[in-house]
Amino acid sequence: MATDLRATPKRSDLSLANLPKEYRSFEIVHWLSIDPYGNLILPLHITIYTLMMFASAILVQNSQNIGGKTKCIRSCHKRGDGKRPRASTSSSSTHSDLSPTPQSVLKKGRTLRDEIEQEFGEMEQLPSKLDMLCKKFDERFDQLAKDIGGLGRNHESQLRGVKIAIKALAGERRSRNLIVLGVPEFKNQQTGRDDIPSSLKYLGEEMKLNAMDMDYDDCFRMGRFSTHAAKPRPILIKFVRTRDKQQFWQQRFALKGTKGITIRPDQPQEIRAAESILYKKYLEEKSYDHSLRSFFSRGAIHITKDKAVIRKYGINDQGQPTQIA
Repeated sequence: MATDLRATPKRSDLSLANLPKEYRSFEIVHWLSIDPYGNLILPLHITIYTLMMFASAILVQNSQNIGGKTKCIRSCHKRGDGKRPRASTSSSSTHSDLSPTPQSVLKKGRTLRDEIEQEFGEMEQLPSKLDMLCKKFDERFDQLAKDIGGLGRNHESQLRGVKIAIKALAGERRSRNLIVLGVPEFKNQQTGRDDIPSSLKYLGEEMKLNAMDMDYDDCFRMGRFSTHAAKPRPILIKFVRTRDKQQFWQQRFALKGTKGITIRPDQPQEIRAAESILYKKYLEEKSYDHSLRSFFSRGAIHITKDKAVIRKYGINDQGQPTQIA
């Protein structure tokens, strides 16, 4: 006996025993359940899907019935006998093809079930994938932090080496320079500029040497000229050879008793400031003992008495003089 799928089942008929044979396969039973009263319980998505299939089948059949009646009326009008033509076999076969069968419903149900199971499977794998991605991100971040730290240490070491090289280069460049203070300024009457040869000639006469015969790369006054300056500007002499510089430096003792002419080596500002602080410390001790003498060596001042070093002072981190061993 054929089952009418369009018929509305009663509640008493919705038991597993009253199901047609086509619905008793393993696939459909897998989705069904029975309540304690023996009634059939359908999941919500299966119920909605089945109702939609039944509704579409009813709509298709109604449309075919209406189309068949329209064709019958037209053919009757054409013949004029008012009789309806017989239904063709092709139309009935088409109607049977469009009607949903239990097998097609089960196939679509299995497809829907597989898609849902696949989605749930992917959702279950999502936390593990996220954990794996987070772990990889943490590992890469830690490696990046190590690389950045190593890069910083490497750059710091390279920068320290560059600073040392620059300081050594600057010291080498200044090692042949001398600064002379207290030499009167002479002006060229034609150009109005500094007359350096006249200044060197005056200095040579005071030092009892011919300064004009020494080879120097450059010689100039430091700073701008001012008529209101109380003292003449210092002269920077850049010697070509260290031998000439040493000869000039040894003759500085001949300036003793002159009108405030002094010679000192060309040093960076921080070294000159440190030596100034140390020299004040020496003058403080000399005020108690006039027999003391001093000289600078390796950033420290050596205080001597009877040609023997008795004390040495250097500069600490606070910029104050401190006695060293």
